[in-house]
Amino acid sequence: MSIRITSVQTQNGQEIPDGGSTPRRHLDFIGRVSPSGTVEIKDGRGGKVLGSAQVVEGDPFKVAVNALEAKKYEFVAELQGTSEHSDSWVITVT
Repeated sequence: MSIRITSVQTQNGQEIPDGGSTPRRHLDFIGRVSPSGTVEIKDGRGGKVLGSAQVVEGDPFKVAVNALEAKKYEFVAELQGTSEHSDSWVITVT
């Protein structure tokens, strides 16, 4: 099993690097997962679910997260029902 976030983008396609910041309140998380299942984007490992999507193994996932507050987030992708999670992707929403 594996899961990873490969990119975070604003609605207009602007990349937000790990450790970056943005004033945008809507972000799209792109990544890969194996096996198929539901990917959840959370604020910290085991944290609140901010968005989710059903994903097929081999296809990139895209999970939209809306209505973010101004704060520092440590986003992780988790495969629902497992202990599998990605490395964190830190973004400060300003």
